Amino acid sequence: MSRSIWKSAVWFAFVGPPVGAAIAVGLLLASVAFREFFEQDHRISLMEMVPALLVDAAIIFAAAYPIGGPAAFGAGAAIEIMSKRAFGRASCIAASILIGAALSTLIVYGLDEYVLPHPHGDAAAGFGPHIWLSVGGVGALSAAICSYVFLRRA
Repeated sequence: MSRSIWKSAVWFAFVGPPVGAAIAVGLLLASVAFREFFEQDHRISLMEMVPALLVDAAIIFAAAYPIGGPAAFGAGAAIEIMSKRAFGRASCIAASILIGAALSTLIVYGLDEYVLPHPHGDAAAGFGPHIWLSVGGVGALSAAICSYVFLRRA
């Protein structure tokens, strides 16, 4: 059965970003829980944190498609091409991990460096390398999950 490269890439572009956003929200909640339990001196009540957490989760889900969509599209196209060329599952998943991480990191770096305003008017980017690497890690994990599901389904 022959599938179109575009169909697979679009499937990845629609499915990948929500998976990545769910992973990012999980990381956000884990970091809040870590601070809550291990940093006792800056104790805030949970009711004070809920509005900020909801806003952060909404921002993550709003940013999922502009950042994760192109990366997932590229990973989906690569997976479809590689699966037609008789590459093994492990090499297909490894390629999608690299593509998902690289494109996600490059997109968030480009947005941070060239699109978003810089704080204090200086040349320093707003988020910084820890966010770029976090987004790259989420992109890699999301690409791996989607690739595994796609290859099991195919």
